[in-house]
Amino acid sequence: MGKHPWNIFFLACFIIYVVIRGIFKQRVKGNEMTVRQVDALEKALMLIVIPGGLLLPVVYLFTPWLNFADYHLPPLAAWCGAVLMIAALWLFWRSHADLGVNWSQSLEIRKGHQLVTQGVYRSIRHPMYASI
Repeated sequence: MGKHPWNIFFLACFIIYVVIRGIFKQRVKGNEMTVRQVDALEKALMLIVIPGGLLLPVVYLFTPWLNFADYHLPPLAAWCGAVLMIAALWLFWRSHADLGVNWSQSLEIRKGHQLVTQGVYRSIRHPMYASI
């Protein structure tokens, strides 16, 4: 892993992010879907997001392949980033929790689906994406 101690903090937060998504994905696994609109464009975009959002950070942390893009920031930037990361993880978790069984990975409507307007969805239009 990289030489900087903030990389360990980032890795821990990254693992928490993946665990949050995994837990909620597991909770809705048995949902009976009445509408599922997943087209070729959405599948293609997911194929782009997964490597960029999940694999690229791992490549950065565990290989020297992206060292050419490193640059140094003032120490205060790391602390500000840590505060933002913790807030973002909370928002990511809260948005999943507020959706409950209404969450889906793509455009799907489950049997008994409800519009969620409570919790963080009362104030933020797409809190899950805002947190990312």
